[in-house]
Amino acid sequence: MNATATLERTNQPRTDQAREDGIVRHLATMQGRSRTLRRQARTVNPVLARAYRRRAAEIQLGAWAYAMRTGHPDEVGRPSG
Repeated sequence: MNATATLERTNQPRTDQAREDGIVRHLATMQGRSRTLRRQARTVNPVLARAYRRRAAEIQLGAWAYAMRTGHPDEVGRPSG
């Protein structure tokens, strides 16, 4: 295989499966960060805990919106308020 063929192969767009995997991975990362912040909120002072829980809720809402926009509603639950 020559250098041109190699370059053409590496510049191909991502496959649909790779895109789907990336979306699911991103959603899992967002949900994990939200859970971590909620867990950490139990161990810090009340002012900081409130900020952690608020940020966790923002991340969870962002994950929900991203899931709806990308067609993955089953990957996240409804945001709780």
